[in-house]
Parts: sequence; structure tokens; C-alpha cells
Amino acid sequence: APVECWDRARIKATYGTLDRMVAYDSQNWKRPAGTTEDGIERQKILATAIIEKQDRIKAHDLLDIWVRDYDPSKMKFKQEGFDVSLLELTRAGLPPSELGALNPFQNLISIARAFHPVGLINAGDPAGAADDVYELGRVYTPETSHALRWAALYIAAIAEACRPGATVESVLDTARQFADY
Repeated sequence: APVECWDRARIKATYGTLDRMVAYDSQNWKRPAGTTEDGIERQKILATAIIEKQDRIKAHDLLDIWVRDYDPSKMKFKQEGFDVSLLELTRAGLPPSELGALNPFQNLISIARAFHPVGLINAGDPAGAADDVYELGRVYTPETSHALRWAALYIAAIAEACRPGATVESVLDTARQFADY
């Protein structure tokens, strides 16, 4: 997380080889050494739900894991403030499909970069992957968000890349096919 979005030159100039955990400041948010970042936390919680179910998941499966595993007192070290709010709304019984509309960042790009497990559990099934992005992504953003469209094409392409016989061209064709999903 300390070098998120940095290019190689900046990493090398700052750390040489980053071979230890370091504290960092992300947009004036001081985080202790060993802290991940919000996208990786979303990826971990999705992977946990998929691994435990041993199959594709629905939004309520994901939120069951949120309620069980997230500790609001620790979330401040690795997630955004609105994540705590979404967790508390989940605990209060708000339906999964309504949560994303309350996210202050309506086009959250971390859906695409955090939903890799969705592409993997849908290996070889790009349409299933895109459908699952919309099912699960509404937890984080409204159904009309461009973030869901971008995530759907990206995660569908991952699912295609996992298909035996997939090629670079078939992956690119899948991304194009889902661009207007």
C-alpha cells in the first residue's frame, strides 16, 4: 500500500528495494506499517465469502462475511470511513441493493480492481462474471454507476482469460463485448 499508484522510478528513488513493512501517509491519512489498502480489503472479503461457499456468491453472502469479520475499530487502518458506515447500515438491516446508493464516491474504481475473485470463480463464464459484478457491486455503488460497467467488462475479461484455450484476442474481444453491458 505505501507505493500504490507509484511508478518504478519513484519506488526505486524512495526505497530502493522495498523489503520491509513501512508506515505511510495516504492523502493525509497516516497508516501504520503492515497496513493494506481498501481495494485489497475488499478483495480479501470477497475471496473469503467465495472460499467458504465454494461457489459463486450473492450480495447477502458477502454481507454475512462483513458482519462476521469486520471490526469497525480496526477498519480505520485499512479502509475508508464510508466502509464503516456501510457496515453499520448492513447491521441495521438495510438491503444489500440499497447500500451502494449511500456511498459518497459513486464511481468507485476499486470495484474493478478488487473483484478479481469474482472473475476467478466464474472462470470460463464471462457473462456470469459480469452478472455477479452487478449483483455484488451494488453493495458499493448504485446500479447506474459507470464503475459497475467498467468492472463488468474487466472481470468478464478475467473470466475469459481463465477459459482453457483463451487467447489474448479472445480476452480483448470479451472486454469489447461487455463494454456496453
